[in-house]
Amino acid sequence: MDIEFWMKDVKLLLLNLNMPFMDGLSVFREIRKISPKIKAVLITGTLEIDGVKESLILLKKIYEILREEN
Repeated sequence: MDIEFWMKDVKLLLLNLNMPFMDGLSVFREIRKISPKIKAVLITGTLEIDGVKESLILLKKIYEILREEN
C-alpha cells in the first residue's frame, strides 16, 4: 500500500525534529506534498546547545513555509 492510503484519514502529525534517517522538517515537507492541509506538531527533547540551535533554525524554516502558503 502506498503512503496516500495511510495518510487519507490523518489530520495531525507529531514529529520529532531529530530522527535517524530524515529530520522532522523533511518529513513534514514530504507529507505536505501529499496532503497539503495536514497539521503537524514538531518537538525535540535535545538539551545540547547545538541541537537547540538546530531545532530553532528548523522551526524558523517551518514558519517560513507556512507563511508562504497563507
